[in-house]
Amino acid sequence: MDPAVHPCPGLRSFWVRRLFDRSRPEKNSSCPVLQKRLFSQLVKFHTLQDLGDVNCTHSGMTMAPSFTIVIPTYNYGRYVTRAIDSALAATGPSREVIVVDDGSTDDTADVVRRYAERIVFERQTNQGVSAARNRGLELARGRYIVCLDADDKLLPNALDVFQQQIDLAPDLGIVFGSYIAVDEDGRPVPGRVPPRMGEPLSNFHHYLMHRFTIGNGRAAIRRSLFETIRYPVGVTHGEDLVVFGQVLALSQAVSVATPVSECFDHGSRARRNFERFLDNGTRTIDALFNPDILPPEAMELRPVFQSRWLLELARAALKLGRTAESRRLFHDAFACHWHTALDARHLSRYLRTYLPPRKAA
Repeated sequence: MDPAVHPCPGLRSFWVRRLFDRSRPEKNSSCPVLQKRLFSQLVKFHTLQDLGDVNCTHSGMTMAPSFTIVIPTYNYGRYVTRAIDSALAATGPSREVIVVDDGSTDDTADVVRRYAERIVFERQTNQGVSAARNRGLELARGRYIVCLDADDKLLPNALDVFQQQIDLAPDLGIVFGSYIAVDEDGRPVPGRVPPRMGEPLSNFHHYLMHRFTIGNGRAAIRRSLFETIRYPVGVTHGEDLVVFGQVLALSQAVSVATPVSECFDHGSRARRNFERFLDNGTRTIDALFNPDILPPEAMELRPVFQSRWLLELARAALKLGRTAESRRLFHDAFACHWHTALDARHLSRYLRTYLPPRKAA
């Protein structure tokens, strides 16, 4: 049969295609009822898959999906439906949706159970977001992984955008797009458009220098990379930075200007927690610059990034009024990479650590 007119062009496997042809009623009339039923199910499956409505994990089928969307959640029962609904509603390639509840004490479990067989739902004792994402990776079967935060939203075209780039470069390590930030008043603000990607080491360096950003829900990562890379358990700030950085250092990347997710801002988001950032300290640096994962040329960039990270810690301590701690962190940052002391912004903040604390009005 001419592949161009095959009723199910998605059937690439020789044996599955052969089964399809043998199941067609006109091929053999020895068991017409059974053959018609099989033929109908195959056509139904691939028609639904083309529409993006098949969750290959929950229909009793064994074919692996193109994408796995992993949603970790902890006490986000009031937000998680937004993330799940957006993952299920996305058009394009087949996908499975995995929600991992990291020991929530609110109504998260009851909310997620409403989706029944449309998703995979896993519960575990509270171990942190990295452990929750890693558990999702263990359950995943898709060729590419999209990690979506429980309080954000995947845009309807996201999987289509990712798949278009993957079709052009089947061994792509990561593809990521732009995003739309939604503030606490519900106002959308377009995110920064990422630049064109180059070679892995260059991409890694530019990422460390914050010349572009990658966020959860904005990237699809080839699952085979997670045979080496894992989210660092015990790191409470920047755990996704570790993964994105290592993926960029080890594989080819492509960026697109198209927004693929909405990121919602609210007071309880962890990135606003300066205390957690300070408590985490330099654990993110140690996890990122793992000599068992990164090549030697990438490891050479540690002093520059460590200085930048310490400067951010110093800034956080200054905001909290912990001037002595801030001053020490500035000293450590300058020692790592003395060029940072020449930046007027950093120098101004450093000098502020010697001023008396401001009195409350």
